[in-house]
Amino acid sequence: MKKFFFFAAAAAIAMTACTKTQTTAVSEGNLIRFSNAFVDNVTKADVTNESIKSFWVFGNYNNTTESKWVPLFNNVQVNGTATGSGNVWKPAQNAYWVVNENHAFGAYADGTSALSEGVAFDPDAKKLTFTDYSAGANDLIAATTDNALTWGGEGDAPAVGLTFKHLLSKVKFTFQTGAADTYTMAVSDLKVTNAVKTASVDFTDNVVGTWAGTATGEGVEAYNFGGVTDFAVTGGSAASEVRYVIPQTGTNAIEVSFMVTLSDESGVLKTGNFAGTLAVPDANTWVAGSSYNYTVNIEPDDVDDTLKPILFEVTTVEGWAQDTNVPTTVQ
Repeated sequence: MKKFFFFAAAAAIAMTACTKTQTTAVSEGNLIRFSNAFVDNVTKADVTNESIKSFWVFGNYNNTTESKWVPLFNNVQVNGTATGSGNVWKPAQNAYWVVNENHAFGAYADGTSALSEGVAFDPDAKKLTFTDYSAGANDLIAATTDNALTWGGEGDAPAVGLTFKHLLSKVKFTFQTGAADTYTMAVSDLKVTNAVKTASVDFTDNVVGTWAGTATGEGVEAYNFGGVTDFAVTGGSAASEVRYVIPQTGTNAIEVSFMVTLSDESGVLKTGNFAGTLAVPDANTWVAGSSYNYTVNIEPDDVDDTLKPILFEVTTVEGWAQDTNVPTTVQ
C-alpha cells in the first residue's frame, strides 16, 4: 500500500449566515408563524437559501405567574418556500402568542428530515442539544432565538425570524492526474477511518459548541465516500461525493484509504491501494461550517511501477525545399 500525504486544498471556506431575516405580518392575529434566513452553498446535498423547504421547531413561553416555561411546539415541522420569497412559513400544528410573555424558539433540520430522538431544547438557556448524533449524508443546521420575544397584543403578531448555521464540517476528495484520457483511472472503497462519527453538542444562543465523541479507532470505518468512476478525463481531475463530518481536532491522525484501478481499452492493467492522513494546515481541525477539499495527484506509474512514461525526442525539423518560381499573368 502506497502512502500519500493529504492536505486540505481549501482548508476553511467559511459559510457564515446571511442576515436577510424577514419579519412579515400575518393576518391570523396571534398565530405563531416563522420567517428565516440561511447560508448559501454549492453542493446539492447542502441545505441552502434556495433548497430549504422545511425545518423543525421547539417553542416555549414563560408563564411569569408560575415562573416556568410552558411548551408551545415540540419538534413540529414548519413548511415554506425558499428564503427571500416574502412568504411566511407555517407550522404543521398551530400555536399562539401569549400576550406580554417572553417566548423562545429553537429550530433545526437534519438534511430534509426530522430527528426522532436525540434533540432537546432549553428555552431558558436558548440551547438546542444534539445527543449521539451520527454524521454522514445530511447537512445539520440549527437556529435559536432570543428568549425575550414578546407581543403586546395589538395588531397582527410578527413572524419569528431565524438565522440558521451549519453544525457540521464538509469534506470531499479530488483526484488529479496527468495521464492521457485514453486510460481509465477509477477510485473505489474510498473511506475515512479513526475519526469521530457519533457525538453530542450544545448549540447555545446561535453558537456551535464543541462536539464530544470518540474516534472509531484505527482501521475502523467512520465515513464512506463511495468512489470516482474516472479521473483520467479531459481536465485531469474528478471529485468524490461529499460527506458531512463531526467537527474535531487531530485530523492528522484521521486516516483515508482507497483503491485505484488503471485500465485501457484492453481491460484492467493494474490496481493499487493507497492510504494517508488528513492534515489541515496549522490547526489540524475540522471546524463547523467549513468545507475541506483534499486533493491528491496519482499517475499510472503510482499504480503500476513497471509502467514507464512514453517520452519523445525531436532529432530534426526538415527545412523547406528551394523556392519554385511560377510566372503568373494577371489580366
